[in-house]
Amino acid sequence: MNVTIHLFLPSTLWIALVMAGPAHAQQCTISVDAIDRGERTSVLICGAELSSDYVLDGLSGSGISASYEQFLRRCDVEVKDRGLYLVLNADQTAQPTSLTIRDADSGAPLCNEMAIAVPERLLVESAALESLVPEEGLFRLKIKVNEPMDLSGACDAGLSFPMGKGPPLTLISPDEAASLPEAFNQPLTCTPSTLTALVRTKGQQRYPAKVVVAGVTGRSGEMSEAVSYVTLPTPQWASSMPQEDAKYVDVDGIRTRYFEKGEGPALILVHGGQPSAAGSNAWSWKVNFDDLSKHFQVFALDRLGQGYTDNPKTKQDFENYYQGVSDHLYGFIEALDLDDVSLVGQSQGGLPVTRVALDHPDQISCLINVDTTMIAPLDDPQMRGAKFYMYIAGFLHPKEGATIESLHRGSELYSHTLNNLSEEKAHTTLAISRLPKFIEAAKTINELGLNPLHPDVQAIRDDLLADMASGQLEVPTLIVWGHNDPEGSFNSGFNLFNLLSEAGSPAAFHVFANAGHQPFTEYPNEFNRLVLSFCGSPI
Repeated sequence: MNVTIHLFLPSTLWIALVMAGPAHAQQCTISVDAIDRGERTSVLICGAELSSDYVLDGLSGSGISASYEQFLRRCDVEVKDRGLYLVLNADQTAQPTSLTIRDADSGAPLCNEMAIAVPERLLVESAALESLVPEEGLFRLKIKVNEPMDLSGACDAGLSFPMGKGPPLTLISPDEAASLPEAFNQPLTCTPSTLTALVRTKGQQRYPAKVVVAGVTGRSGEMSEAVSYVTLPTPQWASSMPQEDAKYVDVDGIRTRYFEKGEGPALILVHGGQPSAAGSNAWSWKVNFDDLSKHFQVFALDRLGQGYTDNPKTKQDFENYYQGVSDHLYGFIEALDLDDVSLVGQSQGGLPVTRVALDHPDQISCLINVDTTMIAPLDDPQMRGAKFYMYIAGFLHPKEGATIESLHRGSELYSHTLNNLSEEKAHTTLAISRLPKFIEAAKTINELGLNPLHPDVQAIRDDLLADMASGQLEVPTLIVWGHNDPEGSFNSGFNLFNLLSEAGSPAAFHVFANAGHQPFTEYPNEFNRLVLSFCGSPI
């Protein structure tokens, strides 16, 4: 006989039982342990027991809110646990709290409590950086307050600049200030309402930098610390390559978008990726385009099936995509009647520029390959590259599709310094990812399994490597690599240089220390000078 027993408990006791959860909650890791008032920061939480059916507990009433939440089936490239990616915002009333991730149905904790500290600092919302000597990274920092806050004591107490995603700021010393022009020789001045400081940075991060000011008098009349945030002035390249300047040309029936600017020898910039990567398009070169146009007639095109360039016309054309990108690039050169061309290719863009240089050396004067694992002898015993791209393809975005936040996080994963990353790129990438042509191309490419590991693609790559090894690459070639490329491909780049050197081809190798997969974005001035010195006249 089956017996059903109904146990009725007071609601308060039921809540207590649920909140108690298991005796030993799973240990989770969290990427931050403190957040300042006024701060917006991304948080990565990793834990084996995390679930997509979760709720956040502990933020209510704390003055800290989550403006973005994303469950991750895999937390990070090297971390197989599940994860949560959050964007937290702390207002001026924020207080310390403990964050717990709970199961949405049972309320049981999915991991341990995670303490988030909030320093007792006043929030100053008026702060700015004024560029004084851009090439030397010299800025004037100006902080303003209103009564009853008083900055008179801040100069004696001093400033500090906690490390974060923003540019690393340092205060100019009195000795250094003495060597500057008279207008700049007071490194730090304070009045009740204003603090002015001379600061320097070598970074180009576009995130806010945190400034902590000691010796501030608040409403209570006691000395305390204050926190403020400043961003670098808007760079000139921010207005480069507006869509209204885009041009279109027919390349063997493919409507091709490109940007053109400047006079002089032709220089074509060829981005990486493939049609399943919405962020790879002519705008990849936005940081470099205007400066290079002062010395070259610069062209930046959307490759076949990418950006706003037409997709391959048929399924067979898609199957031959990797041969097609080389044909498309050469067709672009022919359609614009270009000669004596310098080619710069990055990542997968290295395949078409190298193929064209091999097949048409009389029309190509200079070749630069940037982090082009696609054409390099592989040297990746730990399979870091495969792991990285598996994570990007399968775990970076929510299952519903890319978001501004997930796209921006992807840009961070490719970078080492976070220099010159912008949310604007995430917005343009999201717009491309929603185009019917992109959806069609990405679906077809994925269905065909087309990627650098596909046998047909490997055959094309092997033919190219064989041609280079036999000394057929006559065009002067510069290989550029970010030492910290997340692919773990630096050794492959060095192997490519050795292959060309041993084959007797004119080749050089340049390494960007502390740089990821796109050193031209992280160090645009240095990269542009490198292009000019190798393919043009030295600056």
